[in-house]
Amino acid sequence: MKEFIDKLISRLEKKKEGAKRRKSFDSEISYSCAIGIVNQLAEEYNNEPVKGDLISRSALLKQFAETTPYGCGTVGIKFVDELIKNQPTVCNDDWIPCEKELPPQPKENPLFENKPLELYLATVKGSEYPWRVFWNGKSFTDGWSKVDVLAWMELPKPYQPKGE
Repeated sequence: MKEFIDKLISRLEKKKEGAKRRKSFDSEISYSCAIGIVNQLAEEYNNEPVKGDLISRSALLKQFAETTPYGCGTVGIKFVDELIKNQPTVCNDDWIPCEKELPPQPKENPLFENKPLELYLATVKGSEYPWRVFWNGKSFTDGWSKVDVLAWMELPKPYQPKGE
């Protein structure tokens, strides 16, 4: 998050300097206002624990819209709004459509009596929620019967309490 905020402020500062050189007073004020709002958001998010540099674009956009003062100017606000909207998503990046690629051939797994099986999270056709499925190298199953998987991803690592 800090990396994103620093990058955003740096780009806003450059835009503000460009407006200043062009003697575009309204744009300069708009960028100054946007910088202030971003700094305010950064302070609010500063104590929030994040994993890596992941942010919730929708939460940031919502908070940005709520904290933008009326009459602040539109140039800087639109710039920040577009930067936030154009950040890469993190939610769907790990899903792999089956039409593109299937999981690798599983090796004998001691967790499953040395059978060649692996567990994956899958989006199953007709289901609202992801399922935990087995992959045997030929098809996905729920443990009893084959399932029609649209996309799959590796399971996340198990929870580890801090200090362990």
